[in-house]
Amino acid sequence: MLQEPEGPYVMGGWIGARRQRRLIDAVLAERSVRMVFQPIVDGATMRQVGAEALARFARPDYPGPEQWFAAALAVGRGLPLQLLATEAALADAVKLPEDCYVAINVGPEALMSSELVPMLLSSAVAADRLVVELTEHTKISDYTPMRRARQGLADHGIRFSVDDVGAGYASLRHVLALQPDMAKLDRDLIIGFEHDKARQALVMAALTFAHSQDFILVAEGVETPGEARVLAELGMDQLQGNAIGRPAPIDGPPE
Repeated sequence: MLQEPEGPYVMGGWIGARRQRRLIDAVLAERSVRMVFQPIVDGATMRQVGAEALARFARPDYPGPEQWFAAALAVGRGLPLQLLATEAALADAVKLPEDCYVAINVGPEALMSSELVPMLLSSAVAADRLVVELTEHTKISDYTPMRRARQGLADHGIRFSVDDVGAGYASLRHVLALQPDMAKLDRDLIIGFEHDKARQALVMAALTFAHSQDFILVAEGVETPGEARVLAELGMDQLQGNAIGRPAPIDGPPE
């Protein structure tokens, strides 16, 4: 008897591929994705300049959003789920202040999709307030189609960002190959930052590189007032994390 392929180990057991597919299809059919937004502030003034849209799922089958998107990708539903989350983010982002941008997370599949740009442009959020943030950290052998997709965003005035720079070789390659408008430092570079001169030197080097290449550097995962203070003193462009503001629904209290 053939066994069902094993999926992610969550909630004390393995979730098989067929059950994964049923769970993802139910979310897609019910459109049961909601969005929360985490503030992003200017490092010099601490004024909010943007917000990152983060997906949340009501069902308890997976412990967090990353596992939901990984499961969707594993069963061939990655693109529909990412587009559903993008649509939900755009619907809520119209309520953000008009001087704030919204960063929307996508993987390579969604970035290169023919559906993404029309969806972005059909929203009520102005193109110059949209930032598409690449979150996938896998190795990419051919950047040509991604460069075309990135240029397609630029042609419409939509900015492009790379997530978790410093987390590994793949994210650094993304920066070199795709020349983003923005990039986010990995949280691991920020932990204990205010007491660690080596980390401060590394972050300063990253900031110098970002400015030499004309892109904005965002320190994410800023969890303590001390981290925020030292990052601001060193001239970090923008800051994001629970010390700045916790994720919250557009019309609700923080998580």
